Amino acid sequence: MKQEVVDACRALAMAYISAHGGGNVGASLGDGASAAVFRWDTDSGTKALKVYDPKFFKGPAAPAERFRLGLQRRFIGKHCPSLIDTLAVEEAHDTCFVEMEFFPGRELKRVLADIPDDAIAPLINQLVGAVQFLDSLGIVHRDIKPENILVSGDFKAMKLLDLGIIREITEVEDRPDGTDHGERRPFIATARYSSPEYLFRLEAPSPSLWKALSIYQVGGVLHDLVCRRQLFERAVAADNKYALAMAVMKEQPDFSGVPGHLSAWAALSARCLAKDSRVRLQSVDWEDFTVVTESPADRLRRALSGRAARAVQAEKVQAQAMTLGRQRAAALKDLVDGVRRQLVSDFSPQLRIALIVVDEHRGILRLTLDACALEVLVALECRWEEGIREAIGSVSLAAMAFQRQAEGSPPDTFSGARRFVGELFISASSMPLLTGVIEAVSQLTVKHAELVDTALATAGLDLVAMCWPPA
Repeated sequence: MKQEVVDACRALAMAYISAHGGGNVGASLGDGASAAVFRWDTDSGTKALKVYDPKFFKGPAAPAERFRLGLQRRFIGKHCPSLIDTLAVEEAHDTCFVEMEFFPGRELKRVLADIPDDAIAPLINQLVGAVQFLDSLGIVHRDIKPENILVSGDFKAMKLLDLGIIREITEVEDRPDGTDHGERRPFIATARYSSPEYLFRLEAPSPSLWKALSIYQVGGVLHDLVCRRQLFERAVAADNKYALAMAVMKEQPDFSGVPGHLSAWAALSARCLAKDSRVRLQSVDWEDFTVVTESPADRLRRALSGRAARAVQAEKVQAQAMTLGRQRAAALKDLVDGVRRQLVSDFSPQLRIALIVVDEHRGILRLTLDACALEVLVALECRWEEGIREAIGSVSLAAMAFQRQAEGSPPDTFSGARRFVGELFISASSMPLLTGVIEAVSQLTVKHAELVDTALATAGLDLVAMCWPPA
C-alpha cells in the first residue's frame, strides 16, 4: 500500500475512534493491498484497528467486500486461542473498520531464523487449531502464510490473522465472497503459498478443494519453520511471476540442510506440499501434526499404520490413473478407427490403410497408394491435459514418407512438424473432430502423390512441413 493511502487510512482511523470512545492511534501494525492496521490505545486497553481503503467499497468489487465483512461478523463473540479475535465490524466514512484483539507479537516471516526447534510442534499445532476452528464455522482462510502469523516473544504462542479474503466452504462459483464470476477467474491470496490447483484454477470449488488448499498452506508454513527459509526463495528472488507460477506447479520444495531430528516434520511438510491435491488429501490428516508429541512406540505404530493407509490410497490413485489411461486410449482409438474406416470407405482399393499401433498418446496409420514405392505414415498424437481438464486432449498430426519395402518396423516417433487438428474429449463423440482429421489426411495424401509424380518424394520426408510450410 502506498504511503499516501496509509496516511489517508490513519486520518480515517482518527475520525473513527473519536466517535468510538476516543484514545490514540499509535504505530502502524502493517498494511496490505486493501487495508492498513493501526495500534489503538484506549483507557481500557489496547486494540488493533483495521481500516480499509475506501476505493474497495466503490464499484463492482464492493458487494464482495461487504459480503466477506459479513462473514467476519460471525467471529464476533467467538474465541479461538490461536486466531486474532474480531471485536467489531462497522461501516463509516465511506469505508469499513474492523476492531480486533491486539497481540504483541512479531511476524513469523521475520523471526524464522530465531525459532527454537522445540517450538515448532506447539506453533504448528496452534496453527492447525486455528484452521480447524475456521472449518467448524464453514470458513476457509485462503491466505495462510508467515506474513499472516504473529509469534510471541517467547515463541510459545501464535495468532493467525487477516480474515480479509475468507470464504464459505461451498461448491458454488458465482457468489459474493468468491472471485469467479462467469468467465472471470482472477486470483487473490498469495501465489507463493497457494496450491497448484488453486493458483491455476484446475479444480472447481468444493470442500475437498478448500481442505487441500489449507493443508498445502499449513505445509508451506511448516516448511519455513523446519528449513528456516521461505518456500520457493529462488523463484521469488527472480522477481518474475511466471517463474514463481512454474515453481508452484513443478518445483519440489527443498528440504536440504534440515537436521535429522526434524525429519518427521520435513516429511509431513513434503506430503502437505504434494502437487496433486488427491495425494495430499489421502496422505495427510490433521491428527498427523500431533505425531511428534507422542511416545516413540506410539509414533512407530502411527507411522506403520499411516504407511499402510497411504499404500492403500496410493493403489487407489494408481487404479484411477490406469482407468483414466484406458479411457483416453479408447477415445483415441475410436478416433483413429473412425479415420481408417472413412478413408477405406471413400478411397479403397486405390488407397489401402493399415493400423500399426494405438495407445492413449499416439495412433499410427500406414497409407499405401497403388504402384507407389513410398508409403505415408500418419501419426495422430494426443497431448492430454491435467487436473480438472484431464479428460481433454489436444490432437496433432505428423506424417512422413516411408520406403514401402524397407526392412524393420516403421518408426513410432516422428521428428518433423505437427499440425493441430482439434480437441478430443473422453466422454464425447469424436465425430466433430473426425471431419477435420480426414480433410488434413487427404491434403497430405494429395501432396505425397504430387511429390511422387514429380520424383521429389524421398524416404523420411516431412509431409506436414511440405503441406503446410511454416510462415
